[in-house]
Amino acid sequence: MIRLDEHETRRFCRFVFFNLVICIIAYLLLISNELTNNLDGMWSGAEYRNYSWVVGIGRWFWPVVGKLQMNVCPEPFTSVFALTMYVLGSCVVAWWFGLKDSLKGYLLVTGASVNTAVCATLTFRYTSPTFAMAYMLSVLAAWALSKEKVTDWLASVICLMLALALYQSNIGCACVLALLYIIWLFQNENGYRKVIRFFFRFAVSLLASCAVYKIVWDLSMKIFQIAPNEYKGASDASVMKILTGLPRSLACTYREFLRYFFQNDLRYSIYQRLTAFSALLLLLTLVSLILSGRKLAGKSALKWLLAAACLLLIPPASNIAMILAADTEGASIQMTMPMATVLPFLLCITDLGECNSRLMKNVDRLRTAIVLFLLFGSFLMVSVDQHVMLKSRENATAMMNRVAVDLGEDTDPEGGFVFVGSVADNPNFLRDQLWERSNDYARYGEVITPGNHAVYTYAGLLRDSGLNLTYNWNYRNWDEMIARKEVREMPIYPDDGYIEQFGRTIVIKFSNTNYE
Repeated sequence: MIRLDEHETRRFCRFVFFNLVICIIAYLLLISNELTNNLDGMWSGAEYRNYSWVVGIGRWFWPVVGKLQMNVCPEPFTSVFALTMYVLGSCVVAWWFGLKDSLKGYLLVTGASVNTAVCATLTFRYTSPTFAMAYMLSVLAAWALSKEKVTDWLASVICLMLALALYQSNIGCACVLALLYIIWLFQNENGYRKVIRFFFRFAVSLLASCAVYKIVWDLSMKIFQIAPNEYKGASDASVMKILTGLPRSLACTYREFLRYFFQNDLRYSIYQRLTAFSALLLLLTLVSLILSGRKLAGKSALKWLLAAACLLLIPPASNIAMILAADTEGASIQMTMPMATVLPFLLCITDLGECNSRLMKNVDRLRTAIVLFLLFGSFLMVSVDQHVMLKSRENATAMMNRVAVDLGEDTDPEGGFVFVGSVADNPNFLRDQLWERSNDYARYGEVITPGNHAVYTYAGLLRDSGLNLTYNWNYRNWDEMIARKEVREMPIYPDDGYIEQFGRTIVIKFSNTNYE
């Protein structure tokens, strides 16, 4: 349990400070260059006011946080604030399970805070504080339930409710911590009664927070006359839909868990593409089971079975958002925070403690070496994504400024500008050497066309390029223009004729992709 006297408070604050410094160094390129992804982060600038949409998808507490920020999200404040929330939450976990400011405590906090899930979150600068606060509130909710006072229970319900109202996916962190705490209780000579009480408190807290969250959401939509959004199935979410979709959702959680750790799709380590990397993960799993099992030595067979069940439930716990939103097909990288914390959080139940066995000490050293290696790979992967974001933005904005030169004074057509294709698909767009090793979100300049995504992306690209061109915001006009035979037959940038005027609209063509 966390009990802080004056000395412990200073020790905890020092622990938070040093971990925050490490994280700021890890994300320094992103913060200093105000990097964004090629999706919503690029579409939204340093000011955000579209709160009707976020309330419509269930994030009704987001507008409160936004208003406290006066709707602005400048750097370095925004990312430093978000990182502080991530570090604080992770430090609470380290203190809660007794790792404190040991080497394993630092490994836990840096592992949970320096990863591609956090990096992707920071590139959604307009919403990174809400993602980070959802994580911290989820951790605090799990920690509060480890106490047995009614006020702590109530605090847990409030924290979980607000976490849901900020970013639903991150409550998976609370669920993972709850399972690990049950194992920790078994390891530390606690009887079944305490475990049952904790499990009961957590289940009731989760159900109560979901119920209150839904009530407040419905009231918010009624008061502000907002309709539920279809995003991730928010418009028709219900208890019946969750229950009927449970078999499919559970299968999806295990599939996404295996996809995250054992496929080179959502990249979280620079070493992930190596065949030996999967073997290293399996070795870490085996070592963790040995260390965890050692602390269960002499316990009853039932405790062993229940501890094993908790470990097997970690995939659905970390992906609980897929169960609550039954239409979710898979995890995008910003949804992977609960999975990204699984390996660091496992340190909580595999601490060796007092041990005279040379063999077990060597096993512990092996585990620490593997975790250090994985953390190094995570640092490199985060650096790769930041590097690619910076270089691809430089290349994309250079091309847009060349377009401005070719336009001359013709920057204000009555029908506005329409851009065709994707900047990153143009032969003159130099894809950095690390482009293929980066995650999709980091590939600035890739455009989803046709449709409204292209409209938002090019608006963001123009803003980042510092160009003030009359813009056509109607994506239906874009789609109609792209469908024209004359546009399809146009040459692409920088060949003569890549800029043409059709009626009142000027068309600029970058590539021939995505016409069908």
